[in-house]
Amino acid sequence: MVQRVLVTGSGGIVGSHVVNALQSRGEAIEIVCFYGDLTDSANTKAFINEAGKLDTVIHLAAKVALDKVKKDPSHAYLVNVGGTINLLNAIAEIEHKPSLFYCSLPDR
Repeated sequence: MVQRVLVTGSGGIVGSHVVNALQSRGEAIEIVCFYGDLTDSANTKAFINEAGKLDTVIHLAAKVALDKVKKDPSHAYLVNVGGTINLLNAIAEIEHKPSLFYCSLPDR
């Protein structure tokens, strides 16, 4: 049985390593990458609805570059908190509830 795994933030350092690790395991797995804007709730809901059955969601998308976060903390909050809320709301509306893994950096 093929496991379908959605990875947000797959273009980032941690996300790309997670995707590579999942691919190298040799298991029957289909990786679905979200390249959209999680701050756009309609876009996030549409993607989740169109993605089909997901077994696992690994949520790694975030603004983490400390200099950019300090320069515009409200945008970092919008992306990190608002984007996560949008993703959770979209998942809450689908019939099949996937396992969810979330990763965050400590407050510096």
